[in-house]
Amino acid sequence: LLDNPIPGLRSGLRDAPMSTWFLVPGFAAITLVIGLTTGQLQPQWPDPWRALWLPPLLIIFPSLIQEFFYRGILLPRSLLNAGPGRRFAAATTTTAVFVLVHPISPLLGLSDSEFFLDPWMLVVVAALGYTTAYAYLRSGSLRAPIFIHWATVVVWNLFMGGIYSG
Repeated sequence: LLDNPIPGLRSGLRDAPMSTWFLVPGFAAITLVIGLTTGQLQPQWPDPWRALWLPPLLIIFPSLIQEFFYRGILLPRSLLNAGPGRRFAAATTTTAVFVLVHPISPLLGLSDSEFFLDPWMLVVVAALGYTTAYAYLRSGSLRAPIFIHWATVVVWNLFMGGIYSG
């Protein structure tokens, strides 16, 4: 089981081809348009104290833990050499699982956030899931999707009124 994600964690960001980051601007645009037009994103200045302690926590959860599972375990390394159709199908499947899991927490009462019950925010989650899957499949590194996921939740929670901002 760990034969798949451990090599992905050993691969560095410096070794990732430039195409790893191809979907990131589109993901950012989708997120901003949906978030700002629906009112789910609320631009704000971060609390300095929160800006010190929150980013290191967010690298562990959700970034490292979720990417380790959704990309590192659910996307076999053999897909790195597969054809584009097979990689697209695998990325789509893991993204679907990623999206479906997000509303479970508030539905089960494990979180008080209703954020992930909003259909538009699930579109953003899907865009994040596909962007991180693509980054992993292009680079072979789990560090790329971890970084993308981490940067997303840090910006969201420090500057856009995310669930850990208040």
